[in-house]
Amino acid sequence: MDFEQIAFPPAVIGGVPGIGLVKGVNTVSLKTLQGIFMAWFLTPVVACFFSPAINFIPHLKYIPPQ
Repeated sequence: MDFEQIAFPPAVIGGVPGIGLVKGVNTVSLKTLQGIFMAWFLTPVVACFFSPAINFIPHLKYIPPQ
C-alpha cells in the first residue's frame, strides 16, 4: 500500500487554512474551515459505525425454511 496517497489529501486540506492565514485572516472563510474540521472529526466516527456493519454482512448465512 502506498502511504503517500493516504497522507496527501489531509495535508493538502490542512494547508488551505494555513495559506489563508498567511495571506491574511480576512481571506479565510469561517464556513469552509468549519466544514474541514467537522469532516476531520466526523469521518473516523462514521467509519466506526459503518465498518462493523460492512464486516458483518458477508458473514450472514441463509438458512432455508424446513
